[in-house]
Amino acid sequence: MAPGGGPPGTVVRLSGAGCFGTGAGVSIDTKHPEGHVMARHVAQTLADGTWSTMFSMDVPATVGNYGVAAVCVTGASRLPYRVLTFTMLGPDDGSRPGPGPNLPTVG
Repeated sequence: MAPGGGPPGTVVRLSGAGCFGTGAGVSIDTKHPEGHVMARHVAQTLADGTWSTMFSMDVPATVGNYGVAAVCVTGASRLPYRVLTFTMLGPDDGSRPGPGPNLPTVG
């Protein structure tokens, strides 16, 4: 997953492999730091079992670590991938490039 953190609205790219089977797809949940699902995304797999998707971390967000949980779904089978973490940063915490309110500009 890249990037692993940013402010609300950050576009994330997530990819994986090993999801085979007729009608296989990947369900991706974004989980709030308290554990409840904030958003769900779906990715289609290619014939070789790989998949890739992009989505925006634009959930109503507070600063914290959000889980990104992908599951390969094939028929009745559900095979989870390792849960990843996206660190949601606040809008004024220095996470964006450029001068902040207390930084000098060079000109």
